[in-house]
Amino acid sequence: MSAAARRPGRLILTGLAILVACGLLVGWGWDRGVGNALLASRLVTDRTGDLSPSETLRHLVRRSVEELNSHPRDQRLYRALYRTFLNPAGTQERAAELLDLPFSTYRAHLRAGTQRVIELLWHQELYGGESSAVAAMRG
Repeated sequence: MSAAARRPGRLILTGLAILVACGLLVGWGWDRGVGNALLASRLVTDRTGDLSPSETLRHLVRRSVEELNSHPRDQRLYRALYRTFLNPAGTQERAAELLDLPFSTYRAHLRAGTQRVIELLWHQELYGGESSAVAAMRG
């Protein structure tokens, strides 16, 4: 096998966006098909360490979501993601109710939050540098 064939694949932004959004929606089923491209990406393979690729990806996404909570302008996005994916309210309608938001505002926050997580992961995929999410994973 050539060195190029063994190297982890690079994702394209559209693919990452689709995979992260689908992965969030199916409840972190990364190892059951939806995340296969992500599991083989530089994003994951450069950081696996003692964790399985699936656990690494799950951790990276979770930390990226949690990173939103540390930025005042992104906290509303974090809350929508938290109530939908990390501590699900059951339905999106219930999540909006618990957040005391109109459903359309909740959905806008959810879309924007998912986009911010994708941006954080994309930065890590492109530059391979450590964001605060990756640094926390190591320390």
